[in-house]
Amino acid sequence: MSLNKSYLDVKDVKDVKGFQETYRLECPVCLDPLTKSPIFQCYNGHLYCSDCEPKLFYCAECRVDLRPKSKNLALARLVEALPKSCKFAKHGCNVAEAVAKKKIDHEKQCPYRTVTCPYQFFCKQEVTFKDVNIHVQGHNPEISSNESKKRVVKKLEENYFNWKKVNWHSSCIQLDDMFFSDIVYRDESKTWHFWFYMTGSEEKTKDYFYTIEFRAVGMPSNAPILAYRNHVVSIDVPYEEVINSGNCLSLADSVVKKQLWNEEKKNFEFWVQIEKMEEVDK
Repeated sequence: MSLNKSYLDVKDVKDVKGFQETYRLECPVCLDPLTKSPIFQCYNGHLYCSDCEPKLFYCAECRVDLRPKSKNLALARLVEALPKSCKFAKHGCNVAEAVAKKKIDHEKQCPYRTVTCPYQFFCKQEVTFKDVNIHVQGHNPEISSNESKKRVVKKLEENYFNWKKVNWHSSCIQLDDMFFSDIVYRDESKTWHFWFYMTGSEEKTKDYFYTIEFRAVGMPSNAPILAYRNHVVSIDVPYEEVINSGNCLSLADSVVKKQLWNEEKKNFEFWVQIEKMEEVDK
């Protein structure tokens, strides 16, 4: 806050939470900060928020009748002008922005933003972005950090092709202090989708590629292979968006069963590799 001003400019407020606590800008019913208009008040000036207003008939503090409804327009203008706290403040973020676009831009990159565990088929937990590496590591005690290419052999019984959905994770590779996890997902349309999640921001995904290689069952080692390469996907992006954007390899059930599934061994084999942009360019 500027020291050469004799008045309060709320746009200069840095500690929004402290400001709200100092001036008691909170609803006495739900105890949430008063951050949006309209703001209601009783005849004696006690405040309450617009979310609680429909439920109240008497003031929660002095018990006077709240009819007719009364709004505090001056206070509503003040709180609207206050910098808005990051929506992940409850997870520890202290950033507040007066400009809406800056707030939105910050929240996209906020280290306290929440992401869903990439292994949604057995873990539904939401974790803060800053803790996602620890969380992923907990699911992968044996992470490959010395090799960027791995052979994946996955047991695949024939009845899997009759299931509504199939979802698994086979490997996790560590590179540049980030973890890369492969996702194999068969949806209700009987289409198999393959991609790699990265525990990094969307900005960093352009620096890394994943490659998936298949060889048709029964073919000799020198036979042509099906190879697919694409940018890795940020852990911020949900399954549906990955698939709808086409940022994955998608194969029909018939192709997987006829060409890639080993009926005798009841398994499914492929190679995965993670590469950095500078390595790909060499």
